[in-house]
Amino acid sequence: EGGQTIAANPDARRIQINICKESCQVALAQNYVVENIRGITAETFSRADDGEVYEELDSKFMPTGGSGPDWKSSMGQDVTKGRHTEVEFMNGYISQQGRVAGVPTPINDAIVQVVSEIDAGTRTPGPENVELVLELAAMR
Repeated sequence: EGGQTIAANPDARRIQINICKESCQVALAQNYVVENIRGITAETFSRADDGEVYEELDSKFMPTGGSGPDWKSSMGQDVTKGRHTEVEFMNGYISQQGRVAGVPTPINDAIVQVVSEIDAGTRTPGPENVELVLELAAMR
């Protein structure tokens, strides 16, 4: 699925927002200066558990209605082409640094698990994995 398709799915947006939240929380806990993401500060993302903040973030991730290309992320392209992903160096790094900083990273942990299973050939890629990631992260 490409970015526009993902943006149309509220559960997929929830995962995206929580990836950003966890990444920002880990970075801030380690005193990194984080550039804005989609014009939003790391401090705002780190408060995504607040309902009003989440709604603001969700509105920024919703589809814009444009007719441009439905770009696919590099990891999504790897999965589609049957190539081994770099999930352990991306989401896995956030998870590892979260453990170092004492910051929980349940969404990143779940993504690492599911994508690693896809890489190993023990799980089939598909939209049902969105629900699985939320379940594994105890967000369902």
